[in-house]
Amino acid sequence: MSQHNSKALLSKTVRYAMDLLQCDAGSLYLREPDNMLSFEVALNDTIQFDFQKVKIPLDRPGLSTYVFTRGQPLFIKDVYEIPDHLDGVVFDPVMDSSIGYRTRSAIVVPLVNTKGKTIGVLQLLNKKNAVEEEWPVNNETMIHNMPNFDRDDLELIESFAAVAAASIENQGLYADIENIFESFVKASVVAIDARDPGTRGHSDRVANLTCHLAQAISDSSRDDLAEVGFSEQEIKELLWAGYLHDFGKISVREATLQKEKKLNPIQQIGVQSRMREFELVAEREGTVKMLEQARSGSWDEVSYQKHHSKVEKTRSFLEDAWKEICKLSEPTVLDEEAGGQLVRLAQVEFKNSLGEMQCLLEDEEVEALSIKRGCLNAEERAEIESHVTRSWEFLRRIPWGDGFKDIPEIAYSHHELLDGTGYPRKLKGEEIPLRSRIMTVCDIFDALAASDRAYKPALSIEKTLSILGGMAKGGKIDLRFLEVFQEAKIWEKLDYSYQTAAQIEEAKKDKEAA
Repeated sequence: MSQHNSKALLSKTVRYAMDLLQCDAGSLYLREPDNMLSFEVALNDTIQFDFQKVKIPLDRPGLSTYVFTRGQPLFIKDVYEIPDHLDGVVFDPVMDSSIGYRTRSAIVVPLVNTKGKTIGVLQLLNKKNAVEEEWPVNNETMIHNMPNFDRDDLELIESFAAVAAASIENQGLYADIENIFESFVKASVVAIDARDPGTRGHSDRVANLTCHLAQAISDSSRDDLAEVGFSEQEIKELLWAGYLHDFGKISVREATLQKEKKLNPIQQIGVQSRMREFELVAEREGTVKMLEQARSGSWDEVSYQKHHSKVEKTRSFLEDAWKEICKLSEPTVLDEEAGGQLVRLAQVEFKNSLGEMQCLLEDEEVEALSIKRGCLNAEERAEIESHVTRSWEFLRRIPWGDGFKDIPEIAYSHHELLDGTGYPRKLKGEEIPLRSRIMTVCDIFDALAASDRAYKPALSIEKTLSILGGMAKGGKIDLRFLEVFQEAKIWEKLDYSYQTAAQIEEAKKDKEAA
């Protein structure tokens, strides 16, 4: 439960008690772990004042500390004339002096939970003839004639306090459960980042971008968003869904999840080993021929240079080929020129250590280098995309409760597109939850603009927004949400800033120079 909701519950408790006993003011205190009483709520129907939550040591003299430490109720006709038999009872007039008030009658009861433990104190001040009656602050005669609390009031408020204590206890238990869930959510983000270092921070950024955008949409005065708004609880639910939207990645193979090039590390080693074998075979054949010529007496300097040149030519070709292969392995778009180069490399053959002709690239390596965009083949891409369904299958098993019940569905739909070309369910338009559509804008933005991904350079804000604009015009993402994202400059709400095109270019030059 949020701090706002907690304060609302405590304030409502004091208000009900004031109305029940027809009094002018009331306050509520809760015990803190550090042996203090926390002054949580103070209401006054006659005088408006700025209340600030403070902590009070339990050994400080006062009505609330007296009742809390003894666990016994107390009611007094006039706090400025405390009877002698109430030894140790002291009224602190600081509040009266600071707000210009006059407290007379008081009834104070402990808040005892279902386990018999005192968790706080409820204090009511200045009994009136009717709830709507105004307290005569500056008229002592009228104050003297106001009614006093009696035994019936004490019995009534003690019954109320028992119910109030149980409610506050339940609220505390709910808050504990929510804190456990929140800790689980944050631990899950750490687990996701550990599994996929290349996108570390993505879940946190998307969660916060999405919440800022949802709030901006709620605050927007646009006519086409007049009926779109989110409560504090709905935005918190969205925050948690954002943290967990990629949770299914923990079940994706690391080799696929962390793949940065079209050729995986094993394939890269395989190509390099094969090239080294071809080079050694060429050197060995050259040496053998030179030895044969030497035995026959036909060896001379020209022959040596000829064979040495042939070996060097092979070595040079393989070095250049490796550079080309590394370039082709980058997760970029395979254009016509690169495709032609790949075809030529695929046809190159050398003699291996068995004396057989062998291709420079094996079929699976050619297939990998033929990937049109990015670095994943069809099977690997399907495995990556499966993380959405795996997230949903995991999250739907958690008993989230009413306040967070939509988390699985929000996360499940964040890769769906309005035109039905998204995944995994090919949802269209209104079939996609509203908050998922908001998350989609932020998820794509971060995927394009994030500067911490080793397998691709960050795009500038301008380029990223241009791509998103094209997707909106193409009917893939919600144009309204993108426009609010741009108008409010949501990316500036976070602690980090995305790079401009100039900054990215400068960073690239610095990296090349280094």
